[in-house]
Amino acid sequence: MKKNSSWMLLPALAVIICLSCGGERNNQGGVNPLDLHLPDQVLTNTETYLTSAGRRTGVIKAETLKVYTNKDTTLMYGVHVTFYDSSGAHVSTLTADSGLVTRNSTILEAEGNVRAWTVGDKLLLTDSLRWDATREEITTEGFVKAIRGADTISGWGLQTDQRLENIVIKNIQGSFREPDSETD
Repeated sequence: MKKNSSWMLLPALAVIICLSCGGERNNQGGVNPLDLHLPDQVLTNTETYLTSAGRRTGVIKAETLKVYTNKDTTLMYGVHVTFYDSSGAHVSTLTADSGLVTRNSTILEAEGNVRAWTVGDKLLLTDSLRWDATREEITTEGFVKAIRGADTISGWGLQTDQRLENIVIKNIQGSFREPDSETD
């Protein structure tokens, strides 16, 4: 009697399918949909120059960069960005766990332990934000903390220029230090 060996292939096929669905996890524990497809290029320790209308708007350094040509998307990990204004002056810096740039777009989306600071004493802390190079604007809908000297303001949702000078927080909470009585 001839044995049917196809039943032995089913468990092996199930294991192969489960292992092939790995993908990297994003900060929220989900699978990043782009990582389900193999990138066209993987680069390490990169430096990328962003331009708008022929002028340098930013320099992105990344520990790992994954290019998805068919999606016109680049994912970055270990992100460090230097921002420049329309005159080419360095105005602020950003670090994040990861970032995403779409080709032909002037928008960088940063996620995970996002810190932005200016040459002066301004600091912005959040889990995610969007930087629009054309508008020289930073926005987020998430929780954010803005620190300037001894003053701290926090809340949900933010819109500011990349110099962190004109900060608008939608749902705001804050604390200001009391002025010294000697300087009143």
